[in-house]
Amino acid sequence: MPDTKTKKETNLDGFNMDLFNLYHELNNPGATADNPYFKNKYADLLTIIKTVKPILYKHGFILFQVVKQPSVLSDSGSKTPLLKTILRHISGESIEDEGVPLVCKNPADPQQQGSAITYARRYGMQSILGIVADTDDDGQAASGKTEKDINRLKQEFTDTIHESADKAMLDKLYLTYKDEIEALTKDDQKWFQNSYKEQIKFMKEREVKNENSK
Repeated sequence: MPDTKTKKETNLDGFNMDLFNLYHELNNPGATADNPYFKNKYADLLTIIKTVKPILYKHGFILFQVVKQPSVLSDSGSKTPLLKTILRHISGESIEDEGVPLVCKNPADPQQQGSAITYARRYGMQSILGIVADTDDDGQAASGKTEKDINRLKQEFTDTIHESADKAMLDKLYLTYKDEIEALTKDDQKWFQNSYKEQIKFMKEREVKNENSK
């Protein structure tokens, strides 16, 4: 029986198969960068790119990120640009995320702006590719989660808040983890709360340092 598939359907078949193989081969990037504030390691942007780029090319994909015009209202009432991540296949098919807000307290500050973009790029890549900076501990823990699950959550939380551009972004990120944190034991909840406070402290110290260097 002759193949009656249209070109569009054939492209989708190839896209879906390559996408499946891509996700199957991708591994979590190694945590190679030191985070002196929480005394652990995380996967920085360069490590993520080096990890995924050869595998993307192997399966016929490219990944690119673009800043879209302001469309999201920030806490201050102003519109915040979005950084969108797009995964495109050689067939022409693609998928893209909804975009990560580039939240920046002072857009005129290149350091804050760069931090916001770096965070958005890391978050967008990890989200669309289904990867995280991971730890590999075994064991059991309370609240229905294994120690491995909790450590993975801690690592992801640390990686995420580490590159928050300002407290407004940090607060938003903390809220995204709120339900998961509240389901943990009191000791584990305290760890997340302390990590949040330490990041705020670091931000304040960085702000003072930047002011003094002017």
